[in-house]
Amino acid sequence: MHEHHAVQNLVNQAVEKAESKKVVKVCFGLGELVGFDDESIGLYFDQMKSGTLLEGATLEIKHYLPKLQCKDCSLIFEDPDRKFICPSCSSTSLSLKSGKEFFLESIETE
Repeated sequence: MHEHHAVQNLVNQAVEKAESKKVVKVCFGLGELVGFDDESIGLYFDQMKSGTLLEGATLEIKHYLPKLQCKDCSLIFEDPDRKFICPSCSSTSLSLKSGKEFFLESIETE
């Protein structure tokens, strides 16, 4: 359900960015920690693109791994296994740098 408003916002951004050109492809960037479901995003996108410059456009979702920074050694690293442990010093004192984003990555127009 949370996907609905977020997808609507990104559809609006894509239409604005298209500058009256027909859009053939839209790419959303999705941080792995957002908790959104690809299928729900796709369903909302299909509903919301109808009657807009995005009608007929395909959707790609590009996933981004979480990035953390160690508070002890300052290393910034991706954490694909979600271990939340610094690979350099084994500290668990970390801050989240990215992974909770949902944004319009790009659009492709005719």
